[in-house]
Amino acid sequence: MCSNSVTTDTSSLSWTVGGVAPASATVGDTVTLSDQTWSVTVPGSVFDAGVNLDLLVNGQVVTADVTATVLASNTAEASAEQSGIPISLTVVLDSTGAAEDAVATFAVADMSFAATGGDIDFSMGDVVMAVDIGLPISISFSCSPEAGQAAFHTVAVSGAPVSTTTAAPTTTTVATQVAGAQELAFTGPGETLLIGIIGFILLDFGYMAFTAARPRRRDQSA
Repeated sequence: MCSNSVTTDTSSLSWTVGGVAPASATVGDTVTLSDQTWSVTVPGSVFDAGVNLDLLVNGQVVTADVTATVLASNTAEASAEQSGIPISLTVVLDSTGAAEDAVATFAVADMSFAATGGDIDFSMGDVVMAVDIGLPISISFSCSPEAGQAAFHTVAVSGAPVSTTTAAPTTTTVATQVAGAQELAFTGPGETLLIGIIGFILLDFGYMAFTAARPRRRDQSA
């Protein structure tokens, strides 16, 4: 589910994750998840309110920064994240004037983990997306995977388990195998978000206009 920083409205977002990781490892090895490719599909309904209010037009590019997290079971680190990943979503309108689904694909940096015993399951963790649609307030979406989501890749680990207080590992070279893609469904912002933003801006502008129209009070001091 995704929540946003402006309203409680939600809509469906779909994320896909893939990468390269070893097929097997031994306790104490450094396991690297590399060549990660992520994508997000934002339904057109998320943009429709902005289109109807003339905030968004056909061909407009909406930019965002993403913080992506990968969970890694049975590792000393347990998770890793990369922040500040830039993405772009293009608003495309169909023949009826409705917005089409928008897709953005982006790379995530390599992540390394120390195997502590037991197979390592890589899965998608929380994602934060800060969106810039040209408004004077920031909007961020925080997404968490649904309970029970399957791992997108599993590394078979041999050897007796060790304490999870293992020191941060150094990078080593390992045999690699392409990991499968994981598709996760989230919920995110809908029309109420943009309507709420417009209301906030209109109130702000109205206050400024009212303040400017009031006559100045004369200084009563001697």
